[in-house]
Amino acid sequence: DAAEYFGENFAHRLRWAHAVNSLRVLRQALCSNAHFVEADVSAGTLMEEKQDPASESPKNAATAETSVATSSKIPIIMAHYPTQRSSDLSFELFVAAVLKHNAQVDGDGLDSLENTADAPLEAPTATEVPTEAPTEAEAEAEASPKRSPFSEPVLHQEQEEPLVRS
Repeated sequence: DAAEYFGENFAHRLRWAHAVNSLRVLRQALCSNAHFVEADVSAGTLMEEKQDPASESPKNAATAETSVATSSKIPIIMAHYPTQRSSDLSFELFVAAVLKHNAQVDGDGLDSLENTADAPLEAPTATEVPTEAPTEAEAEAEASPKRSPFSEPVLHQEQEEPLVRS
């Protein structure tokens, strides 16, 4: 179970980062001792990160872009609807940052996590995402129980024919 996986004796000792719906809170969560991250996914306005804390109004922030959006081109963001209708954190960046963090925690760069609470979050580049079959050593390391089950992205295969309901 999850408690055993994380070295805890009881499930009630597992720690959660709640309402991780902004870049600031995501940075804090990834630098904390939380085992799990809880966030809300919504459609709304994606704002650029606020540089001036005095500028609380979304009207003062510029809009940002993401490639993940609804069919009507509304960005998919991390926000608790209906109380939040805009965010500086896109779903796309949230997933990329968590996957990158998990890979680092699994031993691919623990030193780079130090002092990152104020560092900018970026999606992994094409060179950071493996596209070739793993070597024998990589396959063995992946099978190790130390790896987080949340580190690897789920890749969906495209269907040859679109599903059409009559």
